[in-house]
Amino acid sequence: MLKYELTKNTKCVAGTTLFQIRRLSDGRLGGWIEREENLCHEGLAWVSSNACIYGDACVYGDACVHGNARVYENARVYGDACVSSDAHVYGSARVYGSAHVYGSAHVCGNARVYGDVRVSSDAFDKQFRNVQRLAYAGILGGWLVGVSILGFFGWVLIKVMVHFGIL
Repeated sequence: MLKYELTKNTKCVAGTTLFQIRRLSDGRLGGWIEREENLCHEGLAWVSSNACIYGDACVYGDACVHGNARVYENARVYGDACVSSDAHVYGSARVYGSAHVYGSAHVCGNARVYGDVRVSSDAFDKQFRNVQRLAYAGILGGWLVGVSILGFFGWVLIKVMVHFGIL
């Protein structure tokens, strides 16, 4: 059963034409997708506000994408995960479980963010100054371990370990 339709409202993001969606049950306008494969009709998954999903990215399960967030390339957001604010999830990154990516955080590459993890650019800035991206991350023994790209120092790679409770 279909839960939304593509409207005639369009906008161009990164050279890609996106369509605004409308929920069929109540007529409420949602966010923006490139095609129906970007947002599953099953479950409660939803994109709202000015958020965008495009490329081969897919949001499904009960996940949500809202604010000015973007999910693109081959990224996946699923389970009860949420991507919001100005966050970007792209590359082959996966955000799932009850994870929440927000602020200006970027999750990219082969990063895996899951469980009850909270990833925010604000949390990183307090400890690592201007961290912009989290790439090639995974969960190891209750710690989020990854490689971050620091805007302050250009494209300098460092390893970071952030405990669940901090994010």
